[in-house]
Amino acid sequence: MDNERIFNTLDKIQEDISDLKIVSVKQEENLKEHIRRTELAEENISLLRKEVEPVKQHVAVINGTLKVIGFISVIVGTLAGIFQIINIVVNFIK
Repeated sequence: MDNERIFNTLDKIQEDISDLKIVSVKQEENLKEHIRRTELAEENISLLRKEVEPVKQHVAVINGTLKVIGFISVIVGTLAGIFQIINIVVNFIK
């Protein structure tokens, strides 16, 4: 009877090992697919970065241009105000 239990246990261990081999093969396949998808994602990210770079440069140019226009507007507004004050003073003196 003891031998039969030992053989049954060995059969069970053999089945477990076979199941583990199947799981291992499936996990390896899943890992390969994951690696493939990760590589594709990294390539896409690299392409997107290259495509976005000109847009970032354009935004920087537009921001600089708007700052210059704003600065010129402040100067023109200040000069216009000064000329109006001078005009008022000159008209007041007359």
